[in-house]
Amino acid sequence: MSAQSYMLQIKTLVDKVVAIGESISTKDHLIAVYNGLGSEYNALVASVQSRIPQPSFEEVHSLLLSYEFWLEQQSSTETLPSPSDLLFIQANLAVYRKP
Repeated sequence: MSAQSYMLQIKTLVDKVVAIGESISTKDHLIAVYNGLGSEYNALVASVQSRIPQPSFEEVHSLLLSYEFWLEQQSSTETLPSPSDLLFIQANLAVYRKP
């Protein structure tokens, strides 16, 4: 399952819980995301969990998509990311680092 599909699935489940009148904190929302990821995402999860302030769901979504892209590049070429790959990842991260 792609990161996009996975995050949509989590968001759909959270939306259903909220629709019946229950609340879900950002922390619990993100824990659900982290718990469903495979071990190949451990480095990303450790990095994101150490951030202060806690990232938003949207920020984690963006980071997850970037990381998935990076993993795909690694598995297909087994080389370092190209400059264009790095620019893509930086641009994606910059969206959420605006003051």
